[in-house]
Amino acid sequence: MYKFFGWINVIILLLLVLPCILNFYNKLLKERSFKISVLILAFRKLHKKLGIFLLFMPLIHGYMALGEIKPHTGSILYLFILLTIIHGAIYSHFKNKFHFSLHKLLSIFSIFLFLLHFFYPWALSSIFK
Repeated sequence: MYKFFGWINVIILLLLVLPCILNFYNKLLKERSFKISVLILAFRKLHKKLGIFLLFMPLIHGYMALGEIKPHTGSILYLFILLTIIHGAIYSHFKNKFHFSLHKLLSIFSIFLFLLHFFYPWALSSIFK
């Protein structure tokens, strides 16, 4: 069952990152695609809701997988996701560009940490025995 929740988290993470990827791709085109712009708007409407959902789902996944909360690549990933959500919320409320830049930077780190967690989940086992 924990694998199911893990894949749900992967899908949510992809849906959260997709507007940024589509926007980047759309800027590379000589003429921006209207269809891609409509997709970007649709995904942006889901962005905050999926971010809130991502606050809880990784905790459920981690607890089901390990039976407890302990240092793990997933714990570090969750910490970065939490920081990303916090800075996104601060930007959304105050429209401070610094927090938006931090939100984007932390999301890039979160993607790299996700890849570490996905391919080498026990990377911290030698540190925390």
